[in-house]
Amino acid sequence: MAAAVVSTAQGKLSGALGKDLAVFRGVPYAAPPVGPLRFAPPQPHPGWAGVRDATKDGPAPPQLPSRLERVVGRVDITQAEDCLTLTIFAPWPVEGAKRPVMVFFHGGAWMSGAGSLSLYSGAELARDGGVVAIGVNYRLGALGYLYVPELKGAGSGANFGLLDHVAALEWIRANAASFGGDPGNVTLFGQSAGGGSIASLMEMPAAVKLFRRAILQSAAIMPYVKPEEGTRVADEVLKALRLDRARVSALREVPVPQILDAQRAAMMAVSSPADPTPVYRMVRDGKTLSQDPPAAVAAGSARGIDMMIGTTHDEVHAFFVGNDAIAGMDRAAMAKALRGARAAAVVDTYAKRLPGATAQTLFAALQTDAMFRLPSLRFAEAQGKHARTYVYRFDWKPAAEAPYGAAHCIELPFVFGNFADWDAAPLPPTMLKGGDRAAMTRLSRQMLQAWAAFAKSGDPNHSGLPKWEPWSRANRRSLVFDAESRAANNLDDEIEAIWRG
Repeated sequence: MAAAVVSTAQGKLSGALGKDLAVFRGVPYAAPPVGPLRFAPPQPHPGWAGVRDATKDGPAPPQLPSRLERVVGRVDITQAEDCLTLTIFAPWPVEGAKRPVMVFFHGGAWMSGAGSLSLYSGAELARDGGVVAIGVNYRLGALGYLYVPELKGAGSGANFGLLDHVAALEWIRANAASFGGDPGNVTLFGQSAGGGSIASLMEMPAAVKLFRRAILQSAAIMPYVKPEEGTRVADEVLKALRLDRARVSALREVPVPQILDAQRAAMMAVSSPADPTPVYRMVRDGKTLSQDPPAAVAAGSARGIDMMIGTTHDEVHAFFVGNDAIAGMDRAAMAKALRGARAAAVVDTYAKRLPGATAQTLFAALQTDAMFRLPSLRFAEAQGKHARTYVYRFDWKPAAEAPYGAAHCIELPFVFGNFADWDAAPLPPTMLKGGDRAAMTRLSRQMLQAWAAFAKSGDPNHSGLPKWEPWSRANRRSLVFDAESRAANNLDDEIEAIWRG
């Protein structure tokens, strides 16, 4: 395959050149976070001499297996701490081009995944959408989100993975033009934990100046970990490693497999099967993050940043349907897990809406709205005061009786237009099984073009889409993506009324 050579601030890169598309893999955006840089904010990459080979993926961040492999499939990939790299898909040639840049932050509960996975290939977005598509690898789990404020050189001692996001955006701002991208027209898009990270970036003054638009897909928008909660998790990690606070600096010397074992042990100690809330995530450290979302956004922290936000119809079915640990839950246990003064009444109402539902299905429906739909609507309301905001819901499922319905992650291959990559996974996804491929391809085309149109202008509408109007608290307009996509008014009134009482 022919080579595509570009110059960046750190040195030259040689990527793979195919028909009208260049791909650059394993592109470092920060120094390797190893040795004294483990549990430290990312530092600039020192650069390289000569031309760096950019035809092979960089390692994925060290991680445990995904909780959702049985639903979304699996792609095997090499792992290593030297993981702060980008995968860049650029229409070719680049001379004189100022294409929109789309930066993807993957999901995985801040514990698994990689932007370099073929599941997130930006090839079709770049080729058909006319954008520069970039996937980001960032630190995960304990290595990315352990709270260690007493560790020398750790800054606030928190949010290292989120700071990696900012470092990636700074690199992209400095170098996007080399790939034919417009550094002043950057759109972030991310799913699940990636969408939650974007919500945090929208509250950070150092980050909001680095992008113009944001797309939050099934975003994990939740209160940040309090320092005392982060300390408890860190204590469990230290306990599993047979360390104490006096020897916290030894964390930088522990082999990665032992860190991962301790990460798992701490999760087992502080979480429960009924609560899919990630243990390792952003800490409200008072420096990087000082308010739980969407308070800062509501106050205008991301003023002028156009946003798309949405969820799937059956998000949490991916976690709970078929989960034996949930099978024995009664309504009282569900209300206890949901918390809140109205939890019992909400559970009873959902049970009436879903007569005959198994415990897993009932609890999944409750948590879909509690964890994803309602927080997304609150975030839309917050940002809708300050910029154009579009709300969607993804309802397509492969068959009427599909076990997971329109589950968490199901929209991803539609957005990327890359069903072949998902089909080729060593463990293919069951969430798509039985779907009509021709209908899926039509819906994918609709969504890919909407995402690309939004990146170009802040408006997702195009000729193949029903008219999609902006959402506001007063005008609750949404788009439902399905075999026959449709515009909808007041789509969420019923569920909001149930939870509001």
